[in-house]
Amino acid sequence: MAGIACWMAIWWVSEALPIGVTSFVPFIFLPVLGISKADSVAARYMDETIFLFMGGFLISIAIEKWKLHSRIAFSILSRVGKSPAGVLAGIMISAYLLSAWISNTATAMALIAAVMAVIREVERSSGERNEKMATAWLLGLAYACSIGGMTTLVGTPPNMAFIRIFNQEFPGNTDMDFARWFLIGLPISLLLLAVCYGILRLFFLRKSNDLGFDTQSFKNSLKGLGKPSREEKIILSVFISTALLWFTRPEMKFGLFTFPGWASLFPGGGEYIKDSSVAMIAAVILFLIPAREKGTRILNWE
Repeated sequence: MAGIACWMAIWWVSEALPIGVTSFVPFIFLPVLGISKADSVAARYMDETIFLFMGGFLISIAIEKWKLHSRIAFSILSRVGKSPAGVLAGIMISAYLLSAWISNTATAMALIAAVMAVIREVERSSGERNEKMATAWLLGLAYACSIGGMTTLVGTPPNMAFIRIFNQEFPGNTDMDFARWFLIGLPISLLLLAVCYGILRLFFLRKSNDLGFDTQSFKNSLKGLGKPSREEKIILSVFISTALLWFTRPEMKFGLFTFPGWASLFPGGGEYIKDSSVAMIAAVILFLIPAREKGTRILNWE
């Protein structure tokens, strides 16, 4: 505890990191070192679930800041966007995957420009408006964002609101965490995504299957982003690591085999370290890592 206090004092005085970021240190290290439970520490700031929300938002801000979401979307569209139905699939898959980790609204706002650009390009090349096709793509984007938000605990605010209420009503119950939510949310959301795609294709794109598309516009957009930057690679690595840590934190039973979870390696184990601890560790790491431009970092407090 004395070491943590000294560490924070040094960071506050030297302003090595923004003062607000330094204030997260107790929330990360008091549970990790077995000094106090994450629930108790978070209560001194605000509700513990808010930190899961905050950490998820900070990661999504980094993804948007360095345009990693655009690279993912155009990569998918350049591979499957060879027909109106293929473009619809590409839009919905992109929105679904991003919305599972980023706010639904943020995902829609991030991708709407790309979808509108594709619609305008099709209208320009064909010389006529195709309202059914445009409707299918825009509705596909909206629905896929909402469906993707159901997949993970950090996908949309209502999920975390549920967890907060659940933990208040059933204190000490460990039946619901990131991994268990995912095991329920993934199959349901995939089923809904497939059904939604089928309905949109049936009602809006039934007579346009023979219309071929040149995926070069998607490839050009992807090429315009340049090679993946160092910052994008770092964010992707942190993002994948965070997801893996979320999945493998709790103890999970598979028949006769029990996976202990990495949290059991620390004092207090799963009772002390929560999914919110993982989210904030990832966020602080993004504040620590320097960007290529001198004097900047992957995330900045502003």
